[in-house]
Amino acid sequence: MEREEDAKNSINTAEKSIKESSKYVHAQQKSSQEQQQQNQLTDTLNAMEGKPKRKITTSFKKKELLMALSPTVRRYFKLLRLLESGNDCKRSTYKWFTIISIVWLGLHFILNLEADEVKGTVELKPQMAAVSLGIFVGICIPIIIFYIYKYFDDQGENFYQLWRHLSVQKRKKSSKVLRYITRIIKIWACFMWLVFTIIVLLLVFGWFYPTMESWFRVYEASFYFSIVWNLTWGGLYCFGLTFYLIAIISSAASEKINQISSETIDRLTDYSHMEEGEIDVLKELTRKCKVAELQLQKGYKTVGICLAQVVIIGILQTVIPLLDIVLLIIGGFRPRPIAIIVLIMYTLPFAVGLYVVLSYATQPSIDYTAFIHACHKPDTLWTISKCYSGNQATLQYFFDGLELQRQHFIWKAMGLPITMELYHRVIGSLVSINLASVALALRSTLI
Repeated sequence: MEREEDAKNSINTAEKSIKESSKYVHAQQKSSQEQQQQNQLTDTLNAMEGKPKRKITTSFKKKELLMALSPTVRRYFKLLRLLESGNDCKRSTYKWFTIISIVWLGLHFILNLEADEVKGTVELKPQMAAVSLGIFVGICIPIIIFYIYKYFDDQGENFYQLWRHLSVQKRKKSSKVLRYITRIIKIWACFMWLVFTIIVLLLVFGWFYPTMESWFRVYEASFYFSIVWNLTWGGLYCFGLTFYLIAIISSAASEKINQISSETIDRLTDYSHMEEGEIDVLKELTRKCKVAELQLQKGYKTVGICLAQVVIIGILQTVIPLLDIVLLIIGGFRPRPIAIIVLIMYTLPFAVGLYVVLSYATQPSIDYTAFIHACHKPDTLWTISKCYSGNQATLQYFFDGLELQRQHFIWKAMGLPITMELYHRVIGSLVSINLASVALALRSTLI
């Protein structure tokens, strides 16, 4: 009997200790959450009042981030030295050398110099497709490189704060896009290394352009060197990384929108009937929107410019080559079927890339629209109407305000908000133009 009583006492003591420890852990978690909310509120108020930012000590470490990233993304970050400081000599040298080399490459496409070995002269023959390719390479990609490095001027702190809150599934999905792009770049790099080696040997031994002057041989050699550099180590890696950053920031924005939506709707449907309880819900909604806006602001501002360049590249490289062949057909040229197939294979990756980018970029707008629709449900609408004393005319201002807040949660390209409406217009127009061009080109080959 005494042993049974001792066992019961020990069990009761253990249960009490477990309950006390669980209460302590719960209290610690609650206090940390409250402290985090208070810090976010302080940052929001300081930003609204124009005060300097609060100094934050975070546990962000470059080595920990690199180890947590997928191997493909880690290779990009190390190659481009994105997590190094802006004063790093290797980072600055790599950045500006890549920009200069790819601008030179774009200039070569725009000029499109052709040698006449019989006359020994060089002629300038610009073409529409070559000019569009020169704009893609010599203008759009340098802008992308500059603003990617500008986004990482904080050594990856903003990226880490967005990336760490994403689920493992969303991280893997974003990395998968970059992995496919890397495979395409590697295939082109291997092919161009072979071509570069052959061309250099022909130029050195005088078998290529034997009657031309030395400056033109150097010009051609530098052209192929720029291609190999940018495919192996340079600008196209920054172009591929843009897809990954757009996917990460879009996923983070969607995550924040869904979090704000679920918390707000829960409070509007199951709020405690206290005096001025509804107004507190609206105040909390305003605070959360402001905090999310400040967290997404840098990514939308800098990477948004890269997004605009990707959209321009996708449209130009999908439409211009096909329009160029259509103009040649109108002028009497009859292309071979193999030329049409090669042209379609060239434009297809750009069309798929544009589709992928716009699919990710429109996701925040879709989630925000779902949030507004949830606010229109009868139970939540009744609670919101109480905040405005049941005045339907005044209640409309609430939804107008939500629409105005949309611009802080969605992407913009060249000042245009990336919404489903824009997505349908762009994709629908490109599909119509491309199908008409391909149909005309195929018809010309049968005549």
